[in-house]
Amino acid sequence: MSIMKEDVFEKLMNDMRDHYKSSSGRFIVPYKLEIKDDVLPEDTKVAVNDFQTDINGFNESQQKKITENTDKYLKDSDDDEFDRKMNEIRDKAKAESDEKIDKLVEKMKHQAKLHPESKPLIVHATNSILDFFTGTILDTLTSFVTNLIDQISKLLEKALQAVEDFFYNKATEVYHFFKGLFSALESQKELAAN
Repeated sequence: MSIMKEDVFEKLMNDMRDHYKSSSGRFIVPYKLEIKDDVLPEDTKVAVNDFQTDINGFNESQQKKITENTDKYLKDSDDDEFDRKMNEIRDKAKAESDEKIDKLVEKMKHQAKLHPESKPLIVHATNSILDFFTGTILDTLTSFVTNLIDQISKLLEKALQAVEDFFYNKATEVYHFFKGLFSALESQKELAAN
């Protein structure tokens, strides 16, 4: 079995990076990978574990930002500021994820230089990691932020409608009460006149 050529490896890794930065869904490797060993070298495992730690930090950071913005919104109820800040959080998360993708791809390219015989496995592992990161983590985060904005907007619309309905109903009750009162007074007046 021959070692994957460097130019083929570089192109695969660059295409994979570009794919995951611009879309979700698994990158289709256009070659059959000849994986001779299904165990990553130890230092490559360390690079993968570093990325896992990085993802955990990314998740915690995003949760903190979203929670802080939601708490602020609950205090000041500024819809426009909430929407602006949530969109900013989403955009910054995308930029940060692109940096993480670049960083992982570069680390894995370096690992391939140290372990050229592991290039097919490194391609496979990187593809799996980035598929998980962009699909499971990043896409769901983006959807969550978008849905949170929509849900709060819908909740506010329902709350405002409930307030309008409440006061409309009370105004109607007041109208009917006084109409009934005036009708009753007119009836009393007519009875007293007879």
